[in-house]
Amino acid sequence: MPSNEKNEALRIFQFHSAFWINLHHFLYNEAFRPQAHQEPFVPMNQGEKNEIEEAIGFYKINFNGKDLLFDNDLKKINNELALAENNSDLSNVEISKETRNILEKIRPVYLKHYWEQQDKNNIHWISEVEKKLKLYGAVIKSKLEKVLNRKFIDFPYRIDVVHEANWSGAYTSDSPPHTVISEGRNSYNNYSAIEMIFHEVLHAGPFEKVQEALDVEFNLHQYKDESQIWHALLFYTAGEVTREVLKSSGIDYIPYAYQNGLFSEKRKWGKFEPLIKKYWLPYIKGVSNMNEALKMIVESIDPKENPLSGLKSE
Repeated sequence: MPSNEKNEALRIFQFHSAFWINLHHFLYNEAFRPQAHQEPFVPMNQGEKNEIEEAIGFYKINFNGKDLLFDNDLKKINNELALAENNSDLSNVEISKETRNILEKIRPVYLKHYWEQQDKNNIHWISEVEKKLKLYGAVIKSKLEKVLNRKFIDFPYRIDVVHEANWSGAYTSDSPPHTVISEGRNSYNNYSAIEMIFHEVLHAGPFEKVQEALDVEFNLHQYKDESQIWHALLFYTAGEVTREVLKSSGIDYIPYAYQNGLFSEKRKWGKFEPLIKKYWLPYIKGVSNMNEALKMIVESIDPKENPLSGLKSE
């Protein structure tokens, strides 16, 4: 494959290790996800610990019950902080005065005790991902575009790398497309990293045709997709395409959803995985039609056994 084609996948992703985005996610996760606690790389004195606790307390009060992906205020903060990159202050950022003040106040402590090593971790993660994208990204991109009958956007998708993004490990908002992804999770490293990068950007438009076609089938059957089968299909598609591409290079890869038990019998998608393999996998391999595959999946769902609401009453 020509080098310009190999680099095509790199051109659609714009990776960042940005100070303010990392600080924001550090404080949010410290406030609401104790299991994601991050120890300082350099020990702190009591005064610095107090300042950290003050900033975390601000987040607990002001962002309690607000999700990083779904809350409009947090989405705005995320996008605005992305513009600040590694600036020394937030003077040109359109966020509340109170949020700006707390972030600028805690900046010296985070800079001293966390950021130097975290930035190194982010840059190392980005470097490893870019190496793999140069080798496999263009083929994965091409295959996904063929399966989804949709091109990726021309301008780069922004990917912000942080220690811990959120409860799921990564999330993507649109308008503009903006992904935040965790480098600190083993499940987001090695080849899983490239699968999950493509997975995330599929949320920002490329998967729309599949989701819309699936919605048509659910509406025809007067079902609601309460179990988010569309998301199971997205996981399966990104994972299977990545697996096929890596297999062609002699690499045995288990897709993220299987590595992490998302299709296990104990999970909500466990009952749907056989249907996806039976009807959607042939479509991915190019031997069936998208609409027919989705139709067969929906028609094969037993409403008595699966948590679909909205079934037409008889």
